[in-house]
Amino acid sequence: MVFAEFNLDGLQRGDTKSRMEAYAALRNVGAINADEIRAKENMNPIGDLAGEMYWRPLNMGDAGEAVVIPEAGEPEEPEEEETDSMRVVK
Repeated sequence: MVFAEFNLDGLQRGDTKSRMEAYAALRNVGAINADEIRAKENMNPIGDLAGEMYWRPLNMGDAGEAVVIPEAGEPEEPEEEETDSMRVVK
């Protein structure tokens, strides 16, 4: 089967700097993944899971992974070991 694609996005999109800034903002808040950006730029996907991951703002990790937040409470005191010549804090 043969088909033709008439993509007018190239005529309507802004300059490269503006597009890249918009893509970066969308990527950094987890609204778009790398493969979606590449599709908008008529590029091939990265492949594997690298292009399909959505980032989350907290440490820019994979949005699909759970975030472990410690419970609020009293801070733990560090364990201390004393040796002859120095004090070691773990």
